[in-house]
Amino acid sequence: MIECEYRALISKEKYEELLEMFKEEIVNAPRIEHTIYLKADNDLRIQYIEGSTDCKMWIKTGKIHDGAREEVETHFRAGEQYGNFNKVLKILELAGHKIKCEFERKRVSFEFNGMTFCLDDTKDYGYILEIEKVCQENEIEYYDEIIKATFGFIKIEITPQDTLDVKFKEYLKKYEGPKCL
Repeated sequence: MIECEYRALISKEKYEELLEMFKEEIVNAPRIEHTIYLKADNDLRIQYIEGSTDCKMWIKTGKIHDGAREEVETHFRAGEQYGNFNKVLKILELAGHKIKCEFERKRVSFEFNGMTFCLDDTKDYGYILEIEKVCQENEIEYYDEIIKATFGFIKIEITPQDTLDVKFKEYLKKYEGPKCL
């Protein structure tokens, strides 16, 4: 499957405004996600959610912040005291995929008009709105335009890819190692 997505760096005020605007759509409580990015030819990540027994590992083709990328993911049980998570992470590291960085974010996500909206408050990074749609390859152009139009409708400018890349590189420079394990 292909994930078509765009994101915008937003202010805390805009974040709170969007939470209020979409409060009827939000059915799940905010969750704290710990996502570890690994060094690999593609975008390889592993994640656990505080208080959950579900973990996931996924890989995306292309470069981080590309608008549409193939995505493959799998879920697994965290295990007692996140033992399975730590074992999978260790396997990945022994296979040569060292930790690049970790993000800790409070995420509120919901479905609206067939798309997934994610409002993130990311520690040491900032506030982000991400709108995405998983689709077939022949639907990329269609959903690309729909997502862009949705950002326009809610009057939020999509953050250019080069700006996101610079912000990510700045985060990597400040990164001091895993905070969750």
